[in-house]
Amino acid sequence: MGGTVENSTESPRAGGKDLGVGSRESGIGGETPELVVNSIVKNLTNLARRAYQSQRIIAYSGRTGLGKSLVIDFLSRTLTFPHRIVRCKQTTSVVSLARALALPDDFSPTRSHHAYPNADALYKRAVALARNERFLLIIDEADRLKGPCFEMLRDLWDEVHIGILLVGNEDLESIINSRHERLARRIGVRFAQSDLRKEQLREVLEFLGYEFTDEEFIILHESCGGSPGWAEAVLNTRNEIAESHGVKPGRAHLEGALKYFPTLGVKR
Repeated sequence: MGGTVENSTESPRAGGKDLGVGSRESGIGGETPELVVNSIVKNLTNLARRAYQSQRIIAYSGRTGLGKSLVIDFLSRTLTFPHRIVRCKQTTSVVSLARALALPDDFSPTRSHHAYPNADALYKRAVALARNERFLLIIDEADRLKGPCFEMLRDLWDEVHIGILLVGNEDLESIINSRHERLARRIGVRFAQSDLRKEQLREVLEFLGYEFTDEEFIILHESCGGSPGWAEAVLNTRNEIAESHGVKPGRAHLEGALKYFPTLGVKR
């Protein structure tokens, strides 16, 4: 199996400035940050640059709830080089993937089209576009892709060698290794994202405006680990329980909220 394996909360440097963990003073590409710049933001930013510059396939996997899709939304507005982003859904097919690569977002068929071009025509157009101007392809929630889509990505890379960043949950690695051996051999870097550290999680939650005591945060971190998404879901449920009783949220409401998430310990 080709490529290198990286597993860290630290930034995989690929040249350029390394943004400070938790920095709110400097954005990416000169913009005011819309989120806390922590290890997840740093890693995805640097891996995107690395994939584009090296024209390699990079696979990035991380636990559900880390905020990967939120960071990709941020990168869609701040990356300074050509890029295309495909946000996978359960219905994503070869045709819809090829369409996302070959056509602008605002494309709509006219009367002369009668229908969208077929998958083969779209794929050939995507290849032609990539040969004309190099771009980075980011696939969000890549673990949801169906088999033929993975094979099309392999074909695309074989033909034009564009940078591809596959972003998915913790199942992405096993999906590729067990079902798509030929694509797996072409992946240059595999990066497994660790959860946020305790202090990073707290910074994100406070940045989002949540209030909690030190005691509550200890309980929250023990239950959710370093996953902001899960912690946010628990805190929202805590607040709803407290609001239904007309009181300020407290430890009892947090413990009550955790009963609605019985698998959290398993997910960690």
